[in-house]
Amino acid sequence: MFPALGHVSMYEVEHGGPMLSALVVKQDSGTAGPGFVDLARHLKFDVQDEEAFWKRELEEVVRFWSAKDPVLLLDAAVDCVMEELKQIKAQLRKLSV
Repeated sequence: MFPALGHVSMYEVEHGGPMLSALVVKQDSGTAGPGFVDLARHLKFDVQDEEAFWKRELEEVVRFWSAKDPVLLLDAAVDCVMEELKQIKAQLRKLSV
């Protein structure tokens, strides 16, 4: 199941959302497994305190997906598009040199 969860979280982060896999916890402890933090670091998150990071990300998932504000979801999508445009612009500048 890990690869699928990882892909979902990568997609969400790339599109301005939180890591949805924060909702998935180990049955024995009720906390995220080590794969969650590994993926977070792969996605370039600065993880100092693993449990604190997971709790913040979990709160962000609940806040993001509980919001009845369509502007919040639209803002995340617009932020993603703007970041992609920024990267395209930088690549075009490299080509023109």
